[in-house]
Amino acid sequence: MVRLFVGIEVSDEIRDTVARVQEFLAPALSRQGVRLVKPEKAHLTLVFLGNVDEESIGEVSACLDRAVAGGDGLTIELTTLGVFPTDRRPGVVWFGLNSGQSLLELQGRLAEGLEAFVEKPESRPYSPHLTLARISPASQKIGLALKGSLSRTAAEICGDRVVSNWKPSGIVLFQTMPDGSYEALHHSPLGGA
Repeated sequence: MVRLFVGIEVSDEIRDTVARVQEFLAPALSRQGVRLVKPEKAHLTLVFLGNVDEESIGEVSACLDRAVAGGDGLTIELTTLGVFPTDRRPGVVWFGLNSGQSLLELQGRLAEGLEAFVEKPESRPYSPHLTLARISPASQKIGLALKGSLSRTAAEICGDRVVSNWKPSGIVLFQTMPDGSYEALHHSPLGGA
């Protein structure tokens, strides 16, 4: 069994923006029980598969290829900061993402095509985001410290020196390794990239 997810890699410029925003949020996030996501690991998850038989990687890769076939490219934009599940009890600090209906349609095609391989289907509606930090339940008071930063954009936080959108070259089948790193197993190019 291998642990898999389908995602989109972010550009180096977006990784730089993530790092700058994390620096801005450092006073609120520098608490025990808060784990920042390393900017080099930033990605947009489209479908989390979980544990999948290694023999199925070829079939999963073919599903990715079918989902992007004939489609147009995407431009993805960072929107505003937010938290899941609520600002009173945050578990994740994230940057929202927008690419209009095209990103949601791509995610829907992938979720449908990969349904047979998903270990535990997601019950919540898809909400595209980049995770900036994870917060343990013992550190829930961080929501108060973040309150003034939520719903702000990257440009509001960092000024004009940030890039807030990118055109991904494709979608990627990733394997999560035992050390928490990701390894790309398959790349399906997006049109227009």
